[in-house]
Amino acid sequence: MLFPKPVAALHDPTGIQANSGTVYSGSAQMVAFVKSGYDSNVWTYVSAHEYNGDFDFHGDRDGGIGTAYLEFYCLIKIKPADSSHKYLQLSIDADFLYGISSGWLSVASWEAYWVVVDMGQSTPIVRGWSSYHPGDSVSWSQKNSQSWSSSTGYKDIYDSLYFNDYYEFSTSQYYFVGIWLRAGLSGFSEFYKTSWPNGNADWDTHYISWNFFT
Repeated sequence: MLFPKPVAALHDPTGIQANSGTVYSGSAQMVAFVKSGYDSNVWTYVSAHEYNGDFDFHGDRDGGIGTAYLEFYCLIKIKPADSSHKYLQLSIDADFLYGISSGWLSVASWEAYWVVVDMGQSTPIVRGWSSYHPGDSVSWSQKNSQSWSSSTGYKDIYDSLYFNDYYEFSTSQYYFVGIWLRAGLSGFSEFYKTSWPNGNADWDTHYISWNFFT
């Protein structure tokens, strides 16, 4: 079992001041981590490859009340070069190989957002996100060996779930932006990679591109 390091112990990625750019997997400008507080009795293998944005996990839920969530972040630190460039678009190239299954009155699911994250708190807080919201869920049935790849076009970042107002950025501070991935298991359900119940689900981030616009 690999436990995540506390947020304070993560490396601070190099901040980049530019109106646009790309950070690739393996760069010290990228940081990936697991949000603390998940149920280690449910998530039997958890790891985040800090510089590469790769997440690996395996979950097995054997009943109980509520949903046991596992949350990952993969972020870069940026700010616009020009004060007129107040708004942001993100393009993220990622692949996810996973399997999910569920029993009676049970759900296995995952969801991902492109986000702005407040890292000034004891735990990460999402402040803005895109309307692009990939995910999958299964109940009363089973799916094996699923494969997903991101839509790599640019997605606008909003400050409201209603997606009416763009999140506004400033040249006076750096912002953490990137991926928020949340997986959940309830009842009798499982997360794995290949044919049931083998391997670990694997998320692989290839790059994060950004574009500030007016």
